[in-house]
Amino acid sequence: MHGLDEPVRRYLTPALGGRGIGPTHVRLTMVGRTEVGGWLQLAFTAEQEFTAESIWMPGMLAPERVVSWRAEGDEVIVASLDVAPEHPDVRLRIDASGAVGSVSLMRWGNVGQEDFEYIPFGGDIHAERRFGTLLLPSEVIIGWWYGTPRYQPFFEATILDAAV
Repeated sequence: MHGLDEPVRRYLTPALGGRGIGPTHVRLTMVGRTEVGGWLQLAFTAEQEFTAESIWMPGMLAPERVVSWRAEGDEVIVASLDVAPEHPDVRLRIDASGAVGSVSLMRWGNVGQEDFEYIPFGGDIHAERRFGTLLLPSEVIIGWWYGTPRYQPFFEATILDAAV
């Protein structure tokens, strides 16, 4: 992690458990609610396996992977991913200990409009928890149009368990 800005190291060191590279997949067990069709809220209990969702896979954000990092300030760090044909920037707002407070990126969609385009997407992380060697967000609220007056969260979850 030499050569990385201090805020980036502050996030990656605890997130990767000091190992440099973490696992490339995780199975999450969660409970929460999701909004369907803009009007129906459904409670859920679920298991989901992730192999590329960066917020759940800090190992995928290790500098050794196809990721470049920069700090935009003491509390905002940006991971630029190279997942052809896309090159998304994932913005993380972190606190003094490196814990994630929010995540945002531009994501392809047509939510609330007829045409598809890149739309602000993201959410707030209200807690994090260690699951074995993984330090992950454990309470999240996510939605389209994040950071704008149009923001309406559609997904809220509490992570109960994580296994690699």
